[in-house]
Amino acid sequence: MSTIQTADLFNKDAFSDIKIKFGSRQFKAHKIVICRQSQYFNKLCGPDTQFAEGGQTVIELKEDDEDAVYAMLQWIYTFEYDTTWAAQPRFTPEAFEFHNNVHLVADKYQLPTLSTLAKRRVNAVISSCTTDTLLILMCRASSGGGGCDPIQTMQSFKDRSNTRFKTLLHDDRFLQLLKDDPELSLNTICMLRPA
Repeated sequence: MSTIQTADLFNKDAFSDIKIKFGSRQFKAHKIVICRQSQYFNKLCGPDTQFAEGGQTVIELKEDDEDAVYAMLQWIYTFEYDTTWAAQPRFTPEAFEFHNNVHLVADKYQLPTLSTLAKRRVNAVISSCTTDTLLILMCRASSGGGGCDPIQTMQSFKDRSNTRFKTLLHDDRFLQLLKDDPELSLNTICMLRPA
């Protein structure tokens, strides 16, 4: 007798008992799989739930990046998520944003192992970026674009390379960014304080 692997059920009709809608996409899921991996989903639709969604056949996830939610679901079923970005040898803002968004949804939906994996990939991308590229990314984030937090971006960059972080403090573009973003300025001061 053969056993069914969760990867074999990924977005398949077979035994599917719930659909997850996110953005323009819909995913065929299995409560036993998603509840086993995520405390969030277990509380929402597990056997002991007291939420109305427990009896629903559709869960709608709003306000999350679609590609990141798909990657999260892929990881729940296969313990891996899209490695296209991870395979790139150099930094791209898109790779950073993708892994950062996966990290954010993993935190939101209580998947600590995926969150750690995505954070490692974010740090790997950051470690290969130049100061100029980091500034571009932080400006995009600060203006509300890119789906990432400029403070988290800067903290990750500082954690990877304190020397490179200090070069930002001598860059007029970064100083202008600090002037325009008081929260980022305050967090920069906190990062510079000795531990």
